[in-house]
Amino acid sequence: MKKFIILVIISLSAAIAHAQTLFESCEDTPGISTVYVSKAMISLAGDLNIEANSMDFGKIASKIDGLWIMTAEGDKAATLKDKAKNAFNNKKYEKLVSVREDNETVDILMGTAGDNKNECIIKAFEESEATVVIIRGTFTLQDIVTATKASR
Repeated sequence: MKKFIILVIISLSAAIAHAQTLFESCEDTPGISTVYVSKAMISLAGDLNIEANSMDFGKIASKIDGLWIMTAEGDKAATLKDKAKNAFNNKKYEKLVSVREDNETVDILMGTAGDNKNECIIKAFEESEATVVIIRGTFTLQDIVTATKASR
């Protein structure tokens, strides 16, 4: 049992390391734009009762610990796509949604990040554009559904 617990802890640590390593490696890559939004800034946005894309952000803002965004165009889009595939194409993330249309793909993944935290990954890829969004916090799928329903 002790070995199992240690294995689970190591696995969860590896999942967290993937997201952090992806963002850090993108920060050092010319042509890939990175944005980090802290818990404090997200809390402020939640206090402002912001609604975006039919979602009441205030409903889940207090449960989000951080937001990491990476974008690239042209030749660097392929670099970001490769980095994201290496970081998130494993069994630690469950694919929730996958949309394919022409040369565009959007995948939404969910996984655990340890310490009762979850991680939602949004990958939006086009032929010459790539965007990866990582949202980490204590939110659940039910929280997201509730926030979406509240704004309708």
